[in-house]
Amino acid sequence: MPYLWEKNICCIGTYKTLSDNQKLDEFEEEDKPFENAATVKMNELRYFLHATANPQALEHLSFQKAIQFLTDFSKNYLLTKEKKELQTADFIRDLAGIFKDGNKTINDLAELMDSYVKFADE
Repeated sequence: MPYLWEKNICCIGTYKTLSDNQKLDEFEEEDKPFENAATVKMNELRYFLHATANPQALEHLSFQKAIQFLTDFSKNYLLTKEKKELQTADFIRDLAGIFKDGNKTINDLAELMDSYVKFADE
């Protein structure tokens, strides 16, 4: 069953963290409204490297984006692990995998967040 993009803490937090000028600032909200954001691909965001085919550069940038995304997200939302045994390093690697794959979507990012984090509205 596909992950449902809806107005919950996870999806709104994902959207706001990516769009907020004080956070990642990857797009303007008027260009990519919340209702349409689920299908936006990673390669449509500002960080994604279009000027190089160097996989190491994208790998490095993806880890930076993953760490920054998690840091910025947690500034506005209390993040509690879905399962205590989950490791933050694994979470960051999985987030980096989303940021590295140009065909992954914002919905995929929210789905990963929801699988690692227990939100207050769940």
